[in-house]
Amino acid sequence: MMIRSLGERRDPVGELQGHREIGEREGALQPQNPLLIDEAPGGDLGGEGVALPGGQPGNVTAAGDALHVDESHHPPILPRYHGSMTPRPPVDFESAVIQRSREIPVVVDFMADWCAPCRVLGPLLVRLAAESKGRWELVVIDTEAQPELARDSGIASLPTVMMFRQGREVSAFGGSLPRDEVERWLKTQLPDPREDLLASIAAKWEAVGSGIRDELERFVAAHPDYAPARLLLAQSVVGEDPARARGLVEGAGGDIEALGQDVTSLADLVELPGNLPERLAGPLGAAREAFLRHDLDAALGHLVDAAMVDFRFFDELPRRGAVALMRILGHDHEISRRYERRLSMALHA
Repeated sequence: MMIRSLGERRDPVGELQGHREIGEREGALQPQNPLLIDEAPGGDLGGEGVALPGGQPGNVTAAGDALHVDESHHPPILPRYHGSMTPRPPVDFESAVIQRSREIPVVVDFMADWCAPCRVLGPLLVRLAAESKGRWELVVIDTEAQPELARDSGIASLPTVMMFRQGREVSAFGGSLPRDEVERWLKTQLPDPREDLLASIAAKWEAVGSGIRDELERFVAAHPDYAPARLLLAQSVVGEDPARARGLVEGAGGDIEALGQDVTSLADLVELPGNLPERLAGPLGAAREAFLRHDLDAALGHLVDAAMVDFRFFDELPRRGAVALMRILGHDHEISRRYERRLSMALHA
């Protein structure tokens, strides 16, 4: 069995019974072993089955292009992944997968009714989708009905399961994995549910500024161990309470370690010592005042001016402060690009 992350090339998965290579023969997908095709009605793997899509009794339907699970039916009635199924409607891949994944992670199950491992994995994915309570959405693609999607997606074997986020494939696996391995795969690929909540707060912050500070404070109080939230709060308070900002990012590691160090650098800028050398008092003082009034363009310009004089001063504060502001703005930002060359010249003079 194989789990593939974004960027790896897809290899055929051939260790499971019922696996078949996908190729073109007269426009159809051909089974590796024709004896594995289940043509007998009612030949599912046990329990009452329900055909997909839509309208039949049970809690699993294909409304539109995506598989939806209605949890009001008890117990769950799982789909039968075999040849007696009603044909599924075609999936609009761009809408149901690519565009939808920009709103919620989408798991795509490439399967076929004749595929024995698909009949094991498919119902498991349905159960997990129901148990996720909306954290991700399941889309089932019948490769017999839409072989062009299998071909365009590079599917080499069945079943193949892919996860899409933000419009792109982020991971995939082939074969019928046991439940614990599928759950582990989901856990590593799904975003932390707090991530979306914090992103919403950050978006509102960009729109209305400090007016939503109370909402951010409540979020941090509810999730004190969530470092990205502490970082955002630290960035928002560093101008008025540099000591608190330092405390919020203390011990920050991983992906946000550098951003935590940036907060410390900006706190040092706000708490400039009173005995600045005369040649640096002007540009550093002006940088501090510009930062406090949220004029990052002017603050960055004055910090680069200070770096041209002596970037090593105060543990390289002019350099650290300039880099921190560029990282906040983004290195592709027009303001960052304008000052990047001057800063480089100062550091290599």
